[in-house]
Amino acid sequence: MAASSRLAIPPQAKPGADSFDIRPRSVEEWLRQLPVANLGETSRRLYNALREVNRLEAPAAKRLSFLEQIRPTHGYVLEGLRKHYLNRDFPLPEKNRRVAQLVMALTNELAVGYQIVLEQRGNGMRGLSRRQQGLAFHRTAKTLGALLIEGYLIYEPSPQGVWRRLHTLFRMARAEGFDRFACRDELLAPESEQTTVAEAYLQTLLTAATGPFRMNQGEAARIDKLMEQLAPAAELFPSDDERARQAIFRVDPDSDHGPVPVFRGDNGAEPSQLALMTDRVLDALEHGRSPRVRGLLRRGAPLEAEPALQERVTLALGDAPRRQHARLPATSPVQVVLGLGHIHRMLVEQLGLDLDGEKGLDPHFTSREIKAADGNGSDVWDLIYRPAPELTPKDQINPTFTTEPRPKAQSTNGEWRLVNVSAGGYCLFSDPKQTARAHVGELVALREVNAREMPWQTAVIRWMKHTPKSGMHLGVQVIAPRPKPVVVQRRGENAARHPDRGLLLPEIRPTGQPATLVTPPLHYSVEQEAQITTRGTAQEVVLIRELDHTRSFSQFVFRTTGHPGEGDDRFESVFASI
Repeated sequence: MAASSRLAIPPQAKPGADSFDIRPRSVEEWLRQLPVANLGETSRRLYNALREVNRLEAPAAKRLSFLEQIRPTHGYVLEGLRKHYLNRDFPLPEKNRRVAQLVMALTNELAVGYQIVLEQRGNGMRGLSRRQQGLAFHRTAKTLGALLIEGYLIYEPSPQGVWRRLHTLFRMARAEGFDRFACRDELLAPESEQTTVAEAYLQTLLTAATGPFRMNQGEAARIDKLMEQLAPAAELFPSDDERARQAIFRVDPDSDHGPVPVFRGDNGAEPSQLALMTDRVLDALEHGRSPRVRGLLRRGAPLEAEPALQERVTLALGDAPRRQHARLPATSPVQVVLGLGHIHRMLVEQLGLDLDGEKGLDPHFTSREIKAADGNGSDVWDLIYRPAPELTPKDQINPTFTTEPRPKAQSTNGEWRLVNVSAGGYCLFSDPKQTARAHVGELVALREVNAREMPWQTAVIRWMKHTPKSGMHLGVQVIAPRPKPVVVQRRGENAARHPDRGLLLPEIRPTGQPATLVTPPLHYSVEQEAQITTRGTAQEVVLIRELDHTRSFSQFVFRTTGHPGEGDDRFESVFASI
């Protein structure tokens, strides 16, 4: 008889005459009658059915069969509900957040169902084969991992108890010899290879180790798929193992959290803790090949992930992040402006500049007059991603930001306060009901309300976390003080007809960072020629190195090429390479 698990399950009651019937034919008929076109009603019926069955006594084999029957519908419902919170501004509106919580509740009930199957093995109910037990272990591990992913997608902390359940599950599987049980999950990937229970656990550990709260929304799910391919290369060793000294992540099976980084000189591991080894994972990433269980790289099987994502994972797993500056508590209110365009407008107005109306601005751009739903004309800068047709002279406008008077730029995006400060950045939080329109990688300008004589700081959102009670928390890294608004336009072979808003960031001598240029994303690249215009002066430059790049902006080191119209450095890199 299998040892009783320590996985908590809800109280069980004997089914009544009107209880949900989990016999296969009854379940099949119930699924056939679901109004799948009505996602709300289908999700309601599915949730109620799972909750009811999880609190009824039933043979383990029948319960497992029921869970397997409804898994496809569970996946269908989740896929449809995610549209309510993916690619949305954060914090989520209350309705969207409740939909995300429903997805997590549905996933949790499915995991609880499989946990009950494992728990019932010790209650004298026969008929559960070893293969069925292994399937229950595998499904529980995968479902708990999926539950954590849903939390990452909405930047909320992991639900209480989920990590503890996952650690307990793996400890049970290893003790009973099910950690190497392998099966294929056709629902998640019809052509996927078999994965073991241990690999499912390692997949979740690796995903958590990459720092999902520092990722753009949706990246956590893509990284989790990548970790499924890389999990066979990861290893777990006892903390007293000689090889554990090289680990940069540690797992505490008795805790309710995921892996934590290990810093050099930290020898305080408890005997029960495990060392998560990622060296072979990094080796697989370097070669771009999926690893096998034996640690070999499988020939002819490239990793199914974009190179940029592989690079980010390599940086996350290759070295544990270390805080370089001490944090000091703070509570003062902060002015916050989000987004390159909003920052540029705010600085232009506060500095009293008229960048685009000065004689030194050579570019002359045009715009179509597009009427919005409220009848107001669109800002010409909002059309930079759309190719404009050739316009007649009467359609042309002077190079100003708008054709109509524009209200002053917001000096703040909602109410923000400091949590703590350091030499490298800030931790901010906002009111729980506020929609901050924030996302990881967004450019931010901020300044303390009580220190208006201080210059604006330019920063980048590096991580986000949200809880309904305390609101949105942002971790921002300061990249430079005193940003200057400029107009930037591509030159050379890829010259652009329309200029863009940009920011000129000063040199930071203590860190050795030269002056940099912030531009919109995608428009500019290394070795691109550009013209920067500010205060009546136009300067030709060449972008020589990219310091940072997100979906919101790019930051480049540049060099000047003399006065406008003089010199020709287009072939400088070619000459150097001959």
